[in-house]
Amino acid sequence: MTKLPPAKNHTHQYEKIKWGKNGTVIWKCSLPGCSHYLHVEFILGKVCLCFKCGAEFTMTAPKLLRQKPKCDSCQHSSGQGPKKGDKRPIKKPSIPDLSSVNIDDLLENL
Repeated sequence: MTKLPPAKNHTHQYEKIKWGKNGTVIWKCSLPGCSHYLHVEFILGKVCLCFKCGAEFTMTAPKLLRQKPKCDSCQHSSGQGPKKGDKRPIKKPSIPDLSSVNIDDLLENL
């Protein structure tokens, strides 16, 4: 098995896991031979490796929602999250027309 250099000498590939009886969420490096981990409070702004392409990126708040975070280009190409410049209209729920409903008839049977 190939040993990695000490934790200070490589970029980590963080994965979100639950640890212990209470299910505390921590971010652990998933590279073989690395035992580095961080609590959620300390992961923001850290540089890490993408799970898909291996490129370096900085952890942001939206990436904390994913178990295995990806860089922006891989995240957008996989259909996760909105794409830049996406201007599709948002569908509003339709409200039925109730002008022909007689409320007195409905209340009569109660």
